[in-house]
Amino acid sequence: MPAQVGGKVCPAFMSRQFICATLGLFLSLASSQAARPMELEDLFRSKRVGDAQISPDGKWVAYVVTVVDKTENSSNSDLWLISSDGKESRQLTASPRHDRHPRWSPDGKRIAFESNRGGSFQIYIIAMNGGEARAATSLSTEATQPVWSADGRQIAFVSSVFPEFSEKPFRESDGLNRQRQEERDRSKVKGRVFTQLLYRHWDSWVDGKRQHLFVVPADGGEPRDVTPGARDAVPTSSTFSAGDEYDFSPDGNELAFTATPLPVKEEAWKTDHNIVVVNLTSGERREITAPTLVIHNELDFRVPISEGMNLFTALQRKGIPSKFLYFPDEGHWVLKPQNSELWHQTVFAWLAEYLQ
Repeated sequence: MPAQVGGKVCPAFMSRQFICATLGLFLSLASSQAARPMELEDLFRSKRVGDAQISPDGKWVAYVVTVVDKTENSSNSDLWLISSDGKESRQLTASPRHDRHPRWSPDGKRIAFESNRGGSFQIYIIAMNGGEARAATSLSTEATQPVWSADGRQIAFVSSVFPEFSEKPFRESDGLNRQRQEERDRSKVKGRVFTQLLYRHWDSWVDGKRQHLFVVPADGGEPRDVTPGARDAVPTSSTFSAGDEYDFSPDGNELAFTATPLPVKEEAWKTDHNIVVVNLTSGERREITAPTLVIHNELDFRVPISEGMNLFTALQRKGIPSKFLYFPDEGHWVLKPQNSELWHQTVFAWLAEYLQ
């Protein structure tokens, strides 16, 4: 995967979400009878569209529509469907809270999503033709970000758990997680003691938890923690995340995920995330070193050129396949035609070498 330090690549999913959000904004304002400058109230009235997901057969797009209630100081998100030709659209869910992160089953008949309609975020499954959504999980530590296996039999998801209980059978560990959290919530002592970084992500306290991956049968059954231990199985900050950071192997026997750096005590000042593959039967893990293409431009003053050089040097010292593409005469964007040609040739050749 190319890693941009100076130049910027706009991933396809970001482009799609931006386009959907922009169209939603303009469509909601199109009914205005007279042209006028945009006001803050227009933003509150606009429906916010995002997380568009194309069905396996390409005929439908599932997406999230969020509506803001300024009076109640709240928002509500629901799932919608629209045909790829734009001729038909309909609302799929209508809970009073947040339904989000829709993901199609491989056969295109069902959609898994996360929702806090029951109080806490859990994974739900709904038929694409509508009907009542069915809860697939009921973890005391919540469940988010569903991903289907290729055969549609399993769903992987994330839950933030206390790692000291993660090696125990699910029912026991879930009960201990619930007990620990309830004790904290009831305690009149709100002080915290920290022994290592990281202890907070933006506005959320870590509180000794780790983000683990679970796998649950799609048709019902008990979840399994497939990444037990004191290491996060997904990036703990959206800064280092690019969407779904894990996926099943084609045969459904393994799960690949983006793990945080080791040793754990150094994760606060390292961004060396690697891909790890876990065997879902044996629990055996193997780490895959990701090839990295570093692109940096001398005149891009947002990030010093030394940062790109340091990254490339570190990759080379660790023996990680890497390449450094450098433009001394470009800024944040590569604009000169011949430089642009070299950029595209290098990026496409890199992708062809490592993604085939």
